[in-house]
This record gives sequence, structure tokens and C-alpha cells, in this order.
Amino acid sequence: MQELPGGFAPPGPPTRALPLDPVRGLGRPPNPCPYAVKKTWTATQSNPRLTQHGRVPPQEGVSAMENLNEMQCMWFQSECAGAYRQLTQYGEALKKCHEVERHFQEIVEDQFDFHTYCMRKMTLRAYISLLRLEDIIRKHPFYFKAAKLALETYIHLVDHPLTDEDKAKDLELENLSPKELKKLRSKQRRAAKKAAILEEKKHQQEMQQQKGKRKDPDTEQDGPKEDDLVPEKLAKVENPLDEAMKFLKPIQMFAHERIETHLLAFEVYYRRGKLLLMLQAVKRAVTLDSNNAWLHECLVRFSKAVSEKNNLPGPVSTVLQEETKALFGEVDIKQFNADFIKRNSNSLQHLLAGAKMLYFLDPKGQDRALELATDLSGNLIDRNVKICIKVYEALCTGAFGNCEEQTEAYKTQCHQIFPFARVFMPPKPESDIVTQDGQTDGQPDGQDGHLEVDANGS
Repeated sequence: MQELPGGFAPPGPPTRALPLDPVRGLGRPPNPCPYAVKKTWTATQSNPRLTQHGRVPPQEGVSAMENLNEMQCMWFQSECAGAYRQLTQYGEALKKCHEVERHFQEIVEDQFDFHTYCMRKMTLRAYISLLRLEDIIRKHPFYFKAAKLALETYIHLVDHPLTDEDKAKDLELENLSPKELKKLRSKQRRAAKKAAILEEKKHQQEMQQQKGKRKDPDTEQDGPKEDDLVPEKLAKVENPLDEAMKFLKPIQMFAHERIETHLLAFEVYYRRGKLLLMLQAVKRAVTLDSNNAWLHECLVRFSKAVSEKNNLPGPVSTVLQEETKALFGEVDIKQFNADFIKRNSNSLQHLLAGAKMLYFLDPKGQDRALELATDLSGNLIDRNVKICIKVYEALCTGAFGNCEEQTEAYKTQCHQIFPFARVFMPPKPESDIVTQDGQTDGQPDGQDGHLEVDANGS
């Protein structure tokens, strides 16, 4: 049975009712368990599986989500944030990340009350444990996961502002058939009507709470009221990099042993044009894993950024020249990239990084870069669905320029190797269009004869 974060296993149904794994289980799930057990199972096991497959669990009213937030159910919020990001609902994803961040802030604030309790009861052992916990509270995996998702989302919003995505959605609407467009408009109207009703109920509850406070003058507020987390405002913030720094600083301090921390720091500083901070990030990452594929991309971009920067102050220029020589040696950056590709010729993930940098350094080498990135030979040690999805996303997002024909050919080849990966499946016929609740028009979800693998490869 799959354990939840924290080491707790949900009281699930009998073994025969366990959901089949999307990769290994190729049939339909067994008969459903009794209703009483199914109720508990849905709350503990189904929701994580939905979020891991890029689908947000259906909301039975706003109170369900709010209750999970009040209970500080951070594993659920982290999974929802990842699912929302996969669905390109970046505002909702950022909202969940900020909710997790607020939970840790509340934990820190609540510990002040525990200080007086420890001193009064003389439980010095618990008091010392509390002091040690305060030093590393943001080192918790839940916080790192939420911070990483928030940083990746803010970086994406810098590279692809929502205005461009809105235009792309408008173009997609123009390409829809009249029947598909009518269905979409109908779903949007129902969703808007439901949201308006829920918002009105929430407003009435707030008004009743305010009236109750006015009647009781002795009630005291705990502190200043926090700003509401509005997804639209979070996704359209004026300076995403400033917001990203709020998540970056804590993990730099408490999660410095993770290479992702320094690589994310480089991505933020690269977009801010901070050469010395970029140098600091890559040097720290090199000490952790010098052959990391993502690190190689950062090193190549850093070298090119340094070479293109002119009129630097004398001390800064001297430091950059010395450190660049220590990182790359006497070879030029193109030879450095070629040596990396040759050294990791049996790793698809490293070939992808080398191919992207090959095109980044010389767009004329597109053919060679595509040949490296789309290699699906059997001698690759990491030819799995996750890495192949990364290659496909790189092809679609323009990392290799305009290559529509190669992208379609690669998608077809991957579909033959991974026939149950949803991202590589051919477009479904009009009768099987997936609705917003994750079900098809013809039959319920999960009853179409096979299970699908999501974009996370799970």
C-alpha cells in the first residue's frame, strides 16, 4: 500500500480493490470496494493519484478545499500545485504554493506560545527540540517542493507572459469546430455560474462573521489581516522575479545540499543579469554534481553571458575571467559542449542538454542537434517516458527552432515505444473529447480499455 507523506498509510480497501498502476497495470481496475471503505479511500488515495496524473480532484463545494487548507494538508496542496501547473493554470498553482508557505509561517508564529508552555512545565527536552526545529523549519521536504514549483512557475511566467498565452488560446479557439466551440462555451457558462454561487455563499459567511465580531467588542484580532490569494493577481504580478526571490532565499539557506536549489538560483539570476550571483550558483552546483545535465546548460549559458558582457568594472571582470578559466579550462565553449556530448553518449538526458546547447551556440547546427535529441536507440541507459516527454516538450517549445516535422515524427516513434503515454497519443475523435471533469462524452473515465500515463510519467 502506498504511504502518504509522513509515513502514514491510509486505511484502504482490500487488496483486490487497489487501483492498478498506470504504467504496469494494463487492464481495468477490479470491482469497487464497499461504499463505507470507498469513502475513506477516495479522500486519501484517489486524490493523490488524480493530482499525479495532472488532474485536480473535483471540488464538492469550496468548503472542502478550505478545510484542507485549514488543516495544513500540505501534501495535498503540493500535489494540486503540480497538477495545476501541468494544466497551465499558473495562478492556481501559485496560490497553492503560497498557502504552503503561509503554513510554515504560521508554524513559526505558533511556536512562541509553546515557549511559555515549556518554561512553565519545565519540559526542557521539548524546549530544546523546539529551538532546534526553528532553525531548520524551512528545510522540510514539503516546503522545498512548494518553493521549487513556485520558482519554476515564476520563471515560466517571465519567459512566457500570460498575454502571449491568452493569444495562443484565442488561436486555438478559432481552430475549433462549431460543435467543439459550443461545448466549450457551455462548460464555461456552467463553471462561471457555479463559481458565482459559491462566491456569493462565501461573501454571506464573511458578512455574518463580521456582524458577530461587531456584537462582541471584547474580541481581539490576532494580527494584521493577510492579503487574499487571488490566482489572477498572482499569475499577472508585475515583477515575477521579485516574488520568486521570496521562495529562493529560504531554500538557499536551508536546502543548500540540493543541487536543484543552486540551479534554480542560477535561472533567476540569469534573467536578472547578475553575473557574480550566477557564478556563485554554478560553483556551488559543481561541488555537488559536476556532470549534471541541467548544470551543463547553466554553465554554457553563463559562459556566453560573460563573453557578451562589455564594460564591466575592473575587479568584476578579473574575477569572472579567473573563475571562468577554472570552470572551463583552456577549451572554448563549443569544444566544452562537444566533450560533454561525447562523454555522455549513452544518456538521453545528457544528450538532450548537449543538443540544446549546440543549437543555442550555433543555430546552423539544428540538424545535428535534432539528431542527438531525438535519438531513441536501445543503448541509451535512461530511455524512459519521463525523459522522452522532456525531449518532446523541448521540441514543442522552440528549444531547437522551427521543427514541426521532426516533432511529429518523434511523437509517432515515442507512441510506438510508450503506447499508453497520453502525451504521445494521436488526437482523439470528436466523440471522445475529454470534458472538464476528466470524463469522455462516450464513457466514464478509466473505462476506455486502457490507462494513460500522464506528463510526469507516472
